[in-house]
Amino acid sequence: MTSKNFLFNNSRRAVTACFLQAGYFGRRSIPPNSKKEHVAAGGDISEIHRSAILLATGKERLPVFHGPGFFPLYIVTADHEAQALFEERANSLWYALERFQDLPFTDFAADIVVLDVGSFPKHLLGGVVTEAARILAQQGVLFVLGATEFDISQFSPQAGKLVVAGSYAHSFVRRLGVVPGLPICKACGMRSMFGERSIELSPKTQCQAWVQPGFKSIFGPEIASRFSSNTKTSVENQRLKYWYRPNVMRTQQVLGEGEWVDRYSKPGGGSKKSYEKAYVNPDPFKLPPRLELLVRAGKIKRILDAGAGSCSLEGELRRKGYSVHNFLAFGAYDCSMLRICAERGSISFQHNWLIPLPVCAACKFDLIYQFAGVHHMPTVDEHGKFISNMLALLECNGVLFVNDRTGRKVWSVLFRQVLDLKREQKLARYVESKDGYFEISRTC
Repeated sequence: MTSKNFLFNNSRRAVTACFLQAGYFGRRSIPPNSKKEHVAAGGDISEIHRSAILLATGKERLPVFHGPGFFPLYIVTADHEAQALFEERANSLWYALERFQDLPFTDFAADIVVLDVGSFPKHLLGGVVTEAARILAQQGVLFVLGATEFDISQFSPQAGKLVVAGSYAHSFVRRLGVVPGLPICKACGMRSMFGERSIELSPKTQCQAWVQPGFKSIFGPEIASRFSSNTKTSVENQRLKYWYRPNVMRTQQVLGEGEWVDRYSKPGGGSKKSYEKAYVNPDPFKLPPRLELLVRAGKIKRILDAGAGSCSLEGELRRKGYSVHNFLAFGAYDCSMLRICAERGSISFQHNWLIPLPVCAACKFDLIYQFAGVHHMPTVDEHGKFISNMLALLECNGVLFVNDRTGRKVWSVLFRQVLDLKREQKLARYVESKDGYFEISRTC
């Protein structure tokens, strides 16, 4: 890109300067007009902001996002960049530059988005900027790096309508609610796990994600004022309690049969009670006792949650204070379920596990946890691809833990058939418990 409006600079230096300018580096800001006992939103960033998606910022992690209370995910453009970040205990995925116009995240996925525009040729910037605005949370903050001057409307008229200039250099804040003068998207802007995408966004094809009436941003005064600094409970754990549950309902203006949340939260049939106790509860849980002992003992440091749903596993690790080096989560029924993750301050992406994951070739996990998802695969071939892809990401002494009570008598036959073949080929070994779960390890 050779436009005279751009002067490319070092991404790390640029983002550090943004936070130094705001007096923010190394601590969180509390606005002067808020009560000291509350952690209310103010300026652009508050202590409540947690999730950060960093786009094409290179192989070095940005230290400011690795302080207390942040949960960053880097999306980079090469295997070696993803590996360098992973080895520095930074969560990472990698895609070709073109794919940054089509990111695997739900609308409003992250509290903070950092975009290095200097990493992209000019002809891709419109789509990339559009995507960055799409995945930004209501009242979230977008930082643009790699340019001394940047007119966001020049590259994406849609993004220009969705954000306003922020109080930091090269920052923008997502407007709250539906913005006048921009059509409403008929569906979520994200690809499904099978690769389809209902809405193709570009500077020429514009629409905005639906925001239902009554939506309450966690950064707005009504919700943010519930947070307190005078408690032993951290702000990021308070977030598990205080986010506004109706935000994840009616995530499409034209409902049809509705998204997963709309169907599952309806009264009757017992699903509403399960929804409230296991999907949007303030005390997320997912770890079985045996795995929790290993995490507590520090024997599991790198975790992949395959089929993360509403991000209960990350929520449990967070609220119990378990420290891990790397944590990646993917897989949900639809955007409404992923929106639960976003409201909780977690990050999950959508991916078909029959296809190799976009992580570095050398990235391996101590634990790959799959709960309640394998029953959706009706064929031996699908089970075979799933197991092969997971084993490729498993550390030599790691565990692929699979537990799914739904239709166990059907899926376990196919699953066991594949595992027996892997064992004969000396590629894997496994143990099946009396309770029906499988513990699988890679033969090294």
